[in-house]
Parts: sequence; structure tokens; C-alpha cells
Amino acid sequence: MYQRAAGGAAFAAARRRAAGLLQKLGRTEEAVDEYKEAAVQGHLFSVHAAVELMLSQGQTDTAAAWIKQLAEQTDLDVLDTAIALLKQAEHDVDITQWLRDLADKGRPGALGRAADLMQQDGRAEEAAD
Repeated sequence: MYQRAAGGAAFAAARRRAAGLLQKLGRTEEAVDEYKEAAVQGHLFSVHAAVELMLSQGQTDTAAAWIKQLAEQTDLDVLDTAIALLKQAEHDVDITQWLRDLADKGRPGALGRAADLMQQDGRAEEAAD
């Protein structure tokens, strides 16, 4: 019923509820899919829930790739989560360059986070520029 309701006006909330119920039933993959759909529809809690579920299943690389894609395709404020996951997964991406590319595309907050990472890496002059 929640999944059917997801087509209505409260679609993100219905998807989140469906995901929570699926999670309780042990249907983890389906729960992750529902949380992902709710996240794409703008439900920030669902981003964290999807990531936590994926990490609990040992899917660190999958979680990192998904959050990176989400950060690139939505206006959700998931950059800090994406940075942490990309570092944790040791994902094959230059995080600073990725953030700079996002900033070039007009993503708010990306350039400041890139500068923070540069400073943490001892690249203070580059960060200042």
C-alpha cells in the first residue's frame, strides 16, 4: 500500500515508510531501493538511511558511487556525506577535483569544501587561491 501511495502527493514519505517496513521484514535490497527513490525525490533522511543500509551490507563501493551520482544529479545537500563515503571507500576519484568540477557546474558549497580538503592535505596556498 505504501508503494502504491508513492505515486501520490506524499510520494517521498510513502516511499520512506515502505522502506522502513521492508527493512523490518528483512527485505534489505528492496528497502535500499525505496530509500533511494525517496532520496531522489528530495527526502534527505532517506539518503542517510540508504547509505547506512548499504554499509551494513558491506556495499561501501556501491554506496560511494550512488552518493556521488546523487550529489551530481540533485540539489540535495549530500556533499559532506559523499566526501566521507568516498574517503571511506577509497573510491577511485580525486575528491578535490570532483568538487571543483561540481563547483564549475554551479553546485553551491562544492568549492568551499574542496578548499577545506586542500587545507587538510597541507595545500594551504592552493586552498587560499
